[in-house]
Amino acid sequence: MQVDLVALRVEVDIEGRLECAGGVGLDMGLCFEFALDLRAQLPRVVGRGGDDVVDAFAPVDQGCGLRAVAAMAVTILTVLLSLVLFLWRTSRPHMAIVGLVPGSEHFRNVERHKVVSDPSILTIRVDESLYFANARALEDAIYDRIADQHALKHVVLMCPAVNLIDASALESLEAIAHRLSSAGVGFHLSEVKGPVMDELKRSDFLQHFKGRIFLSQYEAFTTLGGPAR
Repeated sequence: MQVDLVALRVEVDIEGRLECAGGVGLDMGLCFEFALDLRAQLPRVVGRGGDDVVDAFAPVDQGCGLRAVAAMAVTILTVLLSLVLFLWRTSRPHMAIVGLVPGSEHFRNVERHKVVSDPSILTIRVDESLYFANARALEDAIYDRIADQHALKHVVLMCPAVNLIDASALESLEAIAHRLSSAGVGFHLSEVKGPVMDELKRSDFLQHFKGRIFLSQYEAFTTLGGPAR
């Protein structure tokens, strides 16, 4: 039985850069091709096998060892595919501009609800943890949303869904704060969870951060000049 050397490589496009999520080489006649179709926003996996792969799925007396290797390759591919999907999905976090729901202290997406807003305050809610794969996307999203807001005085990043933050995300927050400060706009955080606040305290982020961290978004909104409910 002829056995081929097959390289398994999984790649994903993050913010326009091609990142390798993992790879493995196996001595077997099995070849997988993986591609992430960004237009369809769905991954696709294509598998093909040679004669020795067909033999691998024959009765036990014709190659039990090779069948085990084939099963291991499929398992590894499944794990790598799961990792790629996680990186791809979290690299494009959902973010929304939110406003105050009248008669309450709740803030909701301005595109889905009738809300009260203040032109001097921009509140952006991020619905994902912040780490290296989406840190740049956060920067771009904030810069895009403030481009035409000439009356803007404060930007508040609402963080109820942020469960963790890494060093890359902290650098992005510092870059955002610095750029907004240069434009005369304050940068603040609200509804930061305890574990995330612990990470902020362990780093030197708070030593340079000139904004405020509010317990609730309603407190941030009313303190910075927005109308109360």
